[in-house]
Amino acid sequence: MSLNLLANTIFCSIEWQTGRSGEIAPVAVFDTVEINGCEVSRASLHNLTFIKNLKLYPDAVSWFPSAT
Repeated sequence: MSLNLLANTIFCSIEWQTGRSGEIAPVAVFDTVEINGCEVSRASLHNLTFIKNLKLYPDAVSWFPSAT
């Protein structure tokens, strides 16, 4: 069985959500893609430096690795 580790999608925006510990965390919102049989449309971005390094901007074509 072949595993799809990357998905091509369109990045839409960044939303901010409160985590269980109360910290505010950035979340990427993108067009829904299927990765290993699961529909995915959001991904944690960890911090602002991570976002800057990925050079994310709306309508960009992005490749998101799946969790292993």
